[in-house]
Amino acid sequence: MTLAQGNMSDNVHLVTTTTSVAKDTPSATSTSLATSVSTTTTSTTPLAKKSSKRQLTPLPLGQQGSGKEQTSEEQSGYGGRPPTREANKRPAYKLSVGLIDTYNYINKVYYEKKKLKKYNNGWDDEHYDYKITAGEMLADRYELKQRIGKGSFGQVVRCWDHKEGCEVAIKIIKSKKPFMVQAQTEIKLLELLEEHDGPTGQSQTVKMLSHFVFRNHQCIVFEMLYCNLYELLRNTNFKGISLNLIRKFARQILRTLAFLSQLPEPVIHCDLKPENVLLCHPRKSAIKVIDFGSACKSSEKMYSYIQSRFYRAPEVLMGLLYDTAIDMWSLGCVLVEMHTGEPLFAGKSTHDQMGRIIEVFGLPPKEMINKAPQKQRGVMFEVVTHSANSVQYRFRPVPQKSKSKSSSSSDSSTSSELSAVAVVPRGRHLHVILGRDAGGPSGRRRGEPGHGPQEYGLFIDLLERMLHYEPDKRISPWEALNHPFLFTGNGTSTASSTSSSTATAADGAKDASMDGKEEGSKLTSSKSQRTVDMNVEASPGRPASASS
Repeated sequence: MTLAQGNMSDNVHLVTTTTSVAKDTPSATSTSLATSVSTTTTSTTPLAKKSSKRQLTPLPLGQQGSGKEQTSEEQSGYGGRPPTREANKRPAYKLSVGLIDTYNYINKVYYEKKKLKKYNNGWDDEHYDYKITAGEMLADRYELKQRIGKGSFGQVVRCWDHKEGCEVAIKIIKSKKPFMVQAQTEIKLLELLEEHDGPTGQSQTVKMLSHFVFRNHQCIVFEMLYCNLYELLRNTNFKGISLNLIRKFARQILRTLAFLSQLPEPVIHCDLKPENVLLCHPRKSAIKVIDFGSACKSSEKMYSYIQSRFYRAPEVLMGLLYDTAIDMWSLGCVLVEMHTGEPLFAGKSTHDQMGRIIEVFGLPPKEMINKAPQKQRGVMFEVVTHSANSVQYRFRPVPQKSKSKSSSSSDSSTSSELSAVAVVPRGRHLHVILGRDAGGPSGRRRGEPGHGPQEYGLFIDLLERMLHYEPDKRISPWEALNHPFLFTGNGTSTASSTSSSTATAADGAKDASMDGKEEGSKLTSSKSQRTVDMNVEASPGRPASASS
């Protein structure tokens, strides 16, 4: 027998002996066997690595996750030494059996630290909006009542002016620097409007009373107005208002646009929509245009992404240069919506918005498409034929997302409808949308005085001039004020209306009384499914602020 064979025989004998002891001694645990075998193997291979100090062993049954300390016999699996940590605190346990508890603990720590973090010395929340407290005094003058609006710029609150003894609306801008800079631009524009406006407020724009900085927030004080036109529309259950009231609103907004365009440096509102036109009184039709936070001078255009999508002019969608004419396009969209009860072009994206315009008016002129930047032109249009003399375009269909087999038939019909825009560009017409020959939208105005085909014909003529593709051919505010539609319901002849060249304060007095049973009722709170981008939420049933 060789020396190696002798050593092997001794090892086998040792294992056999240990096993027999384990069988003869009932108190011995299974871990003793594991220890003996481990010792034998180590002695046989002296170059084997030593066991790690953090070696993990399975928890005994009945103690997993309990955190109960182990006895000395249970610790024998560590070679007689105590474990470095409790079983339920080991990393392997926390990342496996206790993974959910681990994540809950991480979230708890994160949000506790977030609560402790102070924004603007504790005056702001995590969005840099001022923390509103009812009864607080702003600038030792304005007692804060409640918040009545909120948006990307900040929030609007109702306050009581103890000096003047009246209610005011205060726009509190976020404390972040970009918002503060934009607020300064808005203040300068509002001061410019006040400087050139007449004593009777013929521009019909919101009046800024004062402005101040409070706890690093720029605050702008406005006169308190009533609800906006969207809330008025919601009060009709989105069935629309009468053509007579449409005329009154149109005349007043056109006077505002005429005032903005005649300034030494014309001002573009850039966000004209129902939410930004407010009633001055709940039972009168006098209105004012608000929210000049996105406005700019025509010589100082700052942004290319402007206007709410539903009211965005085609030149803005196509990335072309723009001027005050984009506000006329927005007004045309607003007038249609106020009568029908739904947006004229309710696009889901910029591409879809362009497609819905083309569906009503056809393709834009080739000159506009050729001038558009390659990025917008390549996305929205594709070349059909190309020759030395001309290029023919067609609208590129809206990209369709892949739908599963379980998609409903309604989804499929919507998909095909959007794709068909490129094939049949004029699938809708204004006279059909407005119900010229059917008694109004969905026939709701059939038999009502002032809603015959002649009145609708004049209304459609005005809208087509407002919604002309080419900005330089779009009707101007002064021309629109002399359009026959604005005088057909007032007992004034067309000839006398076209002879007038300016809007007077008397016109504003005529528009001061509300008519119609649906327009004269008080606003009630109701829910709607309207989706609006770049919006400010206003509390239903409450007067909206002058800058929401």
